[in-house]
Amino acid sequence: MNSISQDVRYSVRRLLKDKAFTIVAVLTVALGIGVNTAMFSVLNTFLFRSLPYPDSGRLVRIFRTSPHSQSWPHSNANFFDQRDQNTVFEKMAAYNFAIRNLTEQGPTA
Repeated sequence: MNSISQDVRYSVRRLLKDKAFTIVAVLTVALGIGVNTAMFSVLNTFLFRSLPYPDSGRLVRIFRTSPHSQSWPHSNANFFDQRDQNTVFEKMAAYNFAIRNLTEQGPTA
C-alpha cells in the first residue's frame, strides 16, 4: 500500500512540474470521455434500446428474394394475398422505402 501512495505522490509532483503536458493530458482524457459519451448516446438510441412496441422481440421483417435480387420488393397485390392467406403471423404490415434525390442537374458543358 505504501508504494501506491508513493506512486500517486510522484505522479502528482510530475504533473504539477510539467504544466503543458498536464494540460494536454487532461484535454485528451476529457475529449475521450466526451466522444465516448456521445457515441454511447447515439448507439443507445438506435441499437441498444428495444423498440417502442409491446413484445418488440417478436417483430420480424420478411423479404422476397429471387435469383436476380436478394431484396426484390413485394407488390401491393402480393402483400394482400400473403396477408389474407397468413396462418403464422398475428398481424402483417408493409412499408415502402424509397430514396429521394432533391438535387438539381448541374449545367452541362
